[in-house]
Amino acid sequence: MIGLFDGLGKRAADAFAKAKWTFSALTGTEEEALAAEQGLGSQMAAGFLEEYSLVNDGEAVAHFREVASQLVKCLTDTRRKYQFGCFVCGAPQTVAFPGGYIFVSLELLAQCDGDPDIVAAIIGHEIGHIVKNHAFDRAMASQFVRMISAGAMVGGPLKHTILGAVGQWLDKGYGQDQEQEADQFAARLAHAAGYHPAGLIRFLTRLAPEVMAGPYWESHPPPNQRAQALRGAF
Repeated sequence: MIGLFDGLGKRAADAFAKAKWTFSALTGTEEEALAAEQGLGSQMAAGFLEEYSLVNDGEAVAHFREVASQLVKCLTDTRRKYQFGCFVCGAPQTVAFPGGYIFVSLELLAQCDGDPDIVAAIIGHEIGHIVKNHAFDRAMASQFVRMISAGAMVGGPLKHTILGAVGQWLDKGYGQDQEQEADQFAARLAHAAGYHPAGLIRFLTRLAPEVMAGPYWESHPPPNQRAQALRGAF
């Protein structure tokens, strides 16, 4: 994954300079909507990397990349080009931006204890948010999109808006129905890639209360509820 994010900010700025993606997403063809999603996600990922640095070395990172690669190979829709990165933020956390940009904190990987089934479940869950359009729909409804639609300049007000949107993205999750839909998707994708779909159940049932503290986890359904829903899926 090293180098995948090189030039991300410039690509994103170019996409926004054209100012077409907001309209294409709503009125264009499916291909134009996917291009719009990519433009939006690349800008948000660039904003994220203004705040957090990627970690490219270490056994946990290498393992994360390998599992992510296996999962992507099993996706039937190959039009999105997924990019994955690891970062340090002081807490177990994941981030999925529209278009296929997925970041997982080293603190969350540490909770996986090297279990490939759990790593696959976590990555698959974030891929599910992208495939099911949760990430894009959430971004399109945000102040972030309204600011860009109004013609804010890259590097000025827009940059501050991007950073603010990224901060909100880290603090707030999806609706509980979306979280459960992403769980179901993760189990199916993990199974298709050769991982045991019960990996997410194992992860959820052993999470300590202190790990679940904070606004990010508060938006998720209770772990026992998510685990019970998954048990009926396979």
